[in-house]
Amino acid sequence: MSAPLWKVNTVEAATTVAALTRDYRDVERTIAACRQCDAYGRLWCCPPHDAEQVEQLLARYTNATIFGTKIDFMPLPPGADPRQVATDAFAQARQLMLPALLERERALPGSIALSVRCTLCGDTPCSRLDGQPCRHPRQMRPSLESIGFDVEGIARDLLHTPLLWSQHGELPPYMMLVTALLHN
Repeated sequence: MSAPLWKVNTVEAATTVAALTRDYRDVERTIAACRQCDAYGRLWCCPPHDAEQVEQLLARYTNATIFGTKIDFMPLPPGADPRQVATDAFAQARQLMLPALLERERALPGSIALSVRCTLCGDTPCSRLDGQPCRHPRQMRPSLESIGFDVEGIARDLLHTPLLWSQHGELPPYMMLVTALLHN
């Protein structure tokens, strides 16, 4: 068996929804960035969302627990493809993160999770493309970004772990998925 190429762990922080919204929500800027993504309007977890429904959702909660699912990369062996390693690591992190996030949601009745880009349909295109309801409404959750939150600022300031990105085909020391649980 070969040595693992990454390990996944979670860091977390607590704040209020009011502080999170005041300090890290810039709908215009964030959604403008989302419009540049190929998933905009194509996945149920992505914008555009009904602005009034989003405001009502946020108004229902007082507290937020922020989670960073951190992928720490080990030195890659010769010949390893950094892009494939990152793809595989993110797939594993998502497989661990979503069930854990939904379990936390179930443990706190009335709470709601905010996740990351949905992959629940796998290779099947999202039903949003056909104007149909989500196939996985009990599991799919909108992402923080999709409702206007700056996850880079949240990661840097609340999780004390700035987001890092691959550059020039090289993996950074770590990468992270940022999610949240809104609750009272």
